[in-house]
Amino acid sequence: MNTNNWKIDLFTSLDSAHSFQSVMRAALNAIRPFGFDYCGWRTDLPLEGKIKHSGITALNAVEDEVYCTVVRGGYEKGPIPRHCAYSTTPISWQGTFEDDMFMQSPELMEAYYGLGHRGGWAITTIAPDGTRGMFYVESQHTLSQSDLYHAEQHMPWVSAAACMKINEIKEELPTTVTHKEKELLRVLSETNGSIKKTAEHTGWNINPLISNLKTIKKKLECRDLHSVITRATFLGLIS
Repeated sequence: MNTNNWKIDLFTSLDSAHSFQSVMRAALNAIRPFGFDYCGWRTDLPLEGKIKHSGITALNAVEDEVYCTVVRGGYEKGPIPRHCAYSTTPISWQGTFEDDMFMQSPELMEAYYGLGHRGGWAITTIAPDGTRGMFYVESQHTLSQSDLYHAEQHMPWVSAAACMKINEIKEELPTTVTHKEKELLRVLSETNGSIKKTAEHTGWNINPLISNLKTIKKKLECRDLHSVITRATFLGLIS
């Protein structure tokens, strides 16, 4: 693979990306030639003694069962998030049952493997405001040492570029969000994006609530509620 070409393609795609999901799609397209099928980014790593809010701020190019579990706070005690919470050194794993990552938490990793996420690579990210997070790429298959070598050479470029674009987007407020919409966003965040629970907490009927959420999604240029919560959090709309 021509190193310069894939980087140019990545930077070009990111330059035209104007939403979190388009950033993640650009990153996914960049990592696929290296044997990866998923890429994600999350904040709020599990530091000991830290008081956490409900749920995890997370983005993923593929919104599967693993992604939904991450958003709900699942896997936060897994060996990979734990490593990135305390170290800025990248970490990689083959996705075998002999991996050090697997041996640290066999039951959790076996369940993770069972959902089609095997070998991977992850790195700690630190935003300009000091927010600590994790960017990761994963494969549906086990990876060879050669695969991991290439990941260690090229994935830091993808991580740095994607996270830089995310930081750029999260600081741009495209339009005015009303006080009522901010309150709705706050409750939506506390209920982990549950429309039913948000309706119960606010007293809104479902149909008007859905209509208002559609308006908010349009204002924040997001296609789903998890992205809405993520961008609203970054923009300081959720206190």
